Amino acid sequence: RLGVRYAIYRADAITSVSQNLLEDCQRWGAGKEKLYRIMRGVDLSRFHPVNDRIALRLSLGMGSGPMILSPRSAGKLYNLDTILLAIPEVVKHFQDAQFVFIWQSAEEKEVTILKNLAAGLNIEQHVSFVGNVPYEKVHLYNQAADVMVSVPSYDGVSSSILEAMSCGAVPVASNLSTTREWVEHNKSGLLVTPGDADR
Repeated sequence: RLGVRYAIYRADAITSVSQNLLEDCQRWGAGKEKLYRIMRGVDLSRFHPVNDRIALRLSLGMGSGPMILSPRSAGKLYNLDTILLAIPEVVKHFQDAQFVFIWQSAEEKEVTILKNLAAGLNIEQHVSFVGNVPYEKVHLYNQAADVMVSVPSYDGVSSSILEAMSCGAVPVASNLSTTREWVEHNKSGLLVTPGDADR
């Protein structure tokens, strides 16, 4: 705490992508005149809607049913196990739904745990662990998706959410203050409790 207060006191300027984080800095003693919000952008030449999502899905080796994309890493923070635990309930209503998991890095041990969980839940036919996708191809999965799920326990302003929304995918995201700056519950997406597959 002393280190944070000292850094805030000594700083000539404090920048953040989130208004919420700037308000936190104020609570720690930063003067308003030091605070600057610098918005994070999305490359709209790449992240934009396409006319035919189903054709794109098929070209990526996916089925034609509703596609739910999880573009976050396989680490514990991102609660991918919670997404898997929710799938049995989802497929009761959307029997051809497919959940696609991509990431840019993941430890093999974490991926094995997720695959074993999917097998134990008997949902393997609804899950595609695509795994590592180079960033220059991430937009294709966002464009193919109907829904994007991002349910970390905590987060800053998520580029993944902004990219998905730019492609027209509906976000289902953790109910965090930084997410609420971009997603309004039941209007521009759904806000859920991180770590709780029922909520």
